[in-house]
Amino acid sequence: MAGGDGSGLGEAGRHGRARRVADAICEGLAHVGMVLISLFMVLQIVEIVGRKAVGSSILGLSEIGQLFVMSCICLTWPLVFRRDGHIAVEFLTDPLRPRPLALLKAVVALMSAAFVCALTYYAFGQARAQIAKGDISPTLHIPILWYWVPLLLAMAASAIACLAQAARHAVAAVLGGSSTRAADRP
Repeated sequence: MAGGDGSGLGEAGRHGRARRVADAICEGLAHVGMVLISLFMVLQIVEIVGRKAVGSSILGLSEIGQLFVMSCICLTWPLVFRRDGHIAVEFLTDPLRPRPLALLKAVVALMSAAFVCALTYYAFGQARAQIAKGDISPTLHIPILWYWVPLLLAMAASAIACLAQAARHAVAAVLGGSSTRAADRP
């Protein structure tokens, strides 16, 4: 037995499985966002055709658009963090050797996690206040909860993705080598 825990998985096997699960969750959220934005585009086409053909439009399409576009943007954040898709100042990072670069990436990922956790905490407070007041959208009366769910879910998942990246980069900094996997490269 590789791991000594009866599972047949060694330490690398468990970490590999955890990475695959994290990747699947982040990709799943991004796919949900893509489906929502695609659905909104279809609704816009239907609305345009309906307006031109029969003179009627879809009531509250702008509210649906706001919800779906915002959801799409937010639900892709975890994948961006998981894949280190944020901006890097290459003239500063390119000259670094693998260990210092991995250490820098670990520190940046920890700072990102702290920032996203703070955003999540304060957003949750604002969401609770708006939900308690019973806020709704003006035309369709969509409960404000549905505007906050994708944002809060994305922020929490982004914080977890940042922590996973920090751990991966920290291990690379300690053990040496590159912390960039082939799957993370464009």
